Amino acid sequence: MNANFELQQLRQRLLSAGYSDDEADDVCRYAAAEIGDGIADAVADALNEAEQAGLALGALDFMSELQAVPTGDIFQITTDSGRTDFSEPPFPMMSRLLRNAKVAKDGSRYKHIPIENKKAGMPSTSYQVAQDRQAQLEAAKQRLNDEIGKGIQSPDVSRPARAYADAYRQNRQPKHSERRSARSNDVSFKTVSSKQDPSTSWVLPPKEQDMTGTLMNINANLRSSIEEIVRQAIMKYQV
Repeated sequence: MNANFELQQLRQRLLSAGYSDDEADDVCRYAAAEIGDGIADAVADALNEAEQAGLALGALDFMSELQAVPTGDIFQITTDSGRTDFSEPPFPMMSRLLRNAKVAKDGSRYKHIPIENKKAGMPSTSYQVAQDRQAQLEAAKQRLNDEIGKGIQSPDVSRPARAYADAYRQNRQPKHSERRSARSNDVSFKTVSSKQDPSTSWVLPPKEQDMTGTLMNINANLRSSIEEIVRQAIMKYQV
C-alpha cells in the first residue's frame, strides 16, 4: 500500500464530495501526520524487537549491523551486510595456544594461559541510549508536523521513520572489533597441555545465532502494521 497514492485518492474523494481545495488539503495533512507518526513508531518497535531478540541470543555482531532500510513506504529490518545467520561452529584452540610452548620432561608441550575474569557480562541498551532514541523519534515526528503546518503540499510521510532509522544506526551496539571489555585485576592461570584431548579441551563452544526466521516474522508484522496504519488513517478521514 502506497501512502502517498492513498492520500491523493483521499483528496480526490474529498473534492468530489464538495470539499474546497484548501479543505481537502487540510484533511490530507492531518491524515499524513497520523500516518507519518504511526510508521515511525512501527519502525522503532520493530528495531527494538530485533535488538532484544539478538540480545537474548548474545548475537552482538548482529546487533552491531542492525538497521531499517526504506523501500517506498515499507521498511525492511535487516543488517549492513545482509547476513542474518551469525552462528559459529565450535572452534578448537589448543594448537594455537601451544605455539611456542614449553616442553615437559615427558616430551609433552605445555603453556600457562592467563585468564582474565571480566567484570562485564552481556551489554544491554542503556537507559540513556533508550532516552536518546526516543528523543530522536519525537524530533523526527515533529519535523513532519512542522512541514505539514507550513502547508507544504504532499508531505513525505516516511520521513520521520527514515530519520529515526538514520539516528538508530548512530547508536547501535559497537562491532566486536571495536568493543572494549571492562578490565579486571582478577587474573587466574590455567595450563594447556598437549596431553589434553584437543576435541574437548580448550574448545570455544558453538554459537547458535541464526536470526533469519526472527527477521522474517518481524518484517512480515512490520509490513502488516504499516499497511494497517495507512488504512486506518484513510478510513478515518474519508467521506
